[in-house]
Amino acid sequence: TAQAATLGKLDRMTMAQARVAAEAAHKLAATGEHLTVAKRVDLATRAKVRARTFKVMAAAWVASEGTRKGWTAAYREEVEQSLANHLSGLDALPISNIVASITAPMLNLVEKNAPAMEEKVSRRLQGIMDYAVEAGAIVANPLPRRRRAKRNRPHFPAVTDLEGLGAILRAARAGDPCKGIARAHLLLAFAAQRVSEVVGATWEEFDLDGAPASEGQPTKDAMGGGNWSIPRERMKRKDKARGPHVVPLPPALLAALREWRE
Repeated sequence: TAQAATLGKLDRMTMAQARVAAEAAHKLAATGEHLTVAKRVDLATRAKVRARTFKVMAAAWVASEGTRKGWTAAYREEVEQSLANHLSGLDALPISNIVASITAPMLNLVEKNAPAMEEKVSRRLQGIMDYAVEAGAIVANPLPRRRRAKRNRPHFPAVTDLEGLGAILRAARAGDPCKGIARAHLLLAFAAQRVSEVVGATWEEFDLDGAPASEGQPTKDAMGGGNWSIPRERMKRKDKARGPHVVPLPPALLAALREWRE
């Protein structure tokens, strides 16, 4: 049976375009396709593509990856801010339209301004595209792995001698009028914790009103005072069953912390 089909609006279609559209419609009809149904399927497919933007897929990847790897709220915020800072130009694009020619200039700009950050941004972009493949939004990840110039990364061995340690602490004290960096160095030197644990410390974690570690405190698990109790979620090993990481405070550090608190 004959079928009637609307090919397009008269004021938006040339005769040549109408002939091409008519030929395509004739071929569909000849194979038994109903033109109205085919048109609806095409419109639905296009709407689905438009809905699967980079921003939507990136948000889904963050939620999935954060749950799978147990990201902290702070790290999740860091990842989201990184995507907003460096890849927001992709947000409105359908994920199926993203190719290397679009992403390469963005990554090159990141590499130029912050070489260490480019590797993280590139890895996150690859993760989003791989997730889109798994979600069925695209058939394959079209982005090649980045080729990077080899950078000389000097090794900085730990300073373990007293003379070298003293030089670092004196330099920190002299070059930090607000005293925050100098105090962080003292926490690192006396408590031997990671930089992230020192930087993220809050006063609620310190019990400064008891005896210091060398004045009668029997074990580090005695919570009576002179302790720094680091919540497990701020530690590298986030096993909640292990409880907080308790660091006994030696007399000099305990006295310094009491002074800082005042």
